[in-house]
Amino acid sequence: VSANSLYSALVVDNRGTGDLFTASSGAITRFTIRQNGDIAISNFTSKPSNGRKYPLTLLYCEECTLVQLDRNIPRNLLYDKYWYKSALNPVVVKDLKEIASYAKRGMMHVDIGSNDGTLLQGFKDKGMKVLGVEPTGAAKVANKNKIPTFEKFFDTATVGNILKKYGKAHIIACTNAFAHINDAQVLAK
Repeated sequence: VSANSLYSALVVDNRGTGDLFTASSGAITRFTIRQNGDIAISNFTSKPSNGRKYPLTLLYCEECTLVQLDRNIPRNLLYDKYWYKSALNPVVVKDLKEIASYAKRGMMHVDIGSNDGTLLQGFKDKGMKVLGVEPTGAAKVANKNKIPTFEKFFDTATVGNILKKYGKAHIIACTNAFAHINDAQVLAK
């Protein structure tokens, strides 16, 4: 994470400020790491962003070493123009195929934040039933490639739809997406 700021500072306290900090069970050793300055949401362009900026405040849990932002940025702003596709990176494709090599035929696999379905394709090739959940336009690529994918955010409503239509999954993956889910407790259920 980087930001341009003329006034950077590190503030450590044990108040546990922030509305998202739920990492440790005891919540005794929580610290706020604050960098004074705002950071713009990246649109992955070569030009500096003139978009809306948000405070960059990080929280740290000494008990479990989790570091996270203290706020949720509106989801539609983060994923509206999201361009990345897993299939663009040969190293990622290789790693995801390796994960899929552990598949057992006939099991149901759900991938949260499934992007373009690259991981799910590997499971499908091994004879597994697959389902993706992906909030960005990458879901269209997956569906075009015959990887069934909900183009939705992973939330309680989406879970209800999955259970109703497909039943419980045998395997659930969430590669590089856990930190992007606003309500981690929904994910954990």
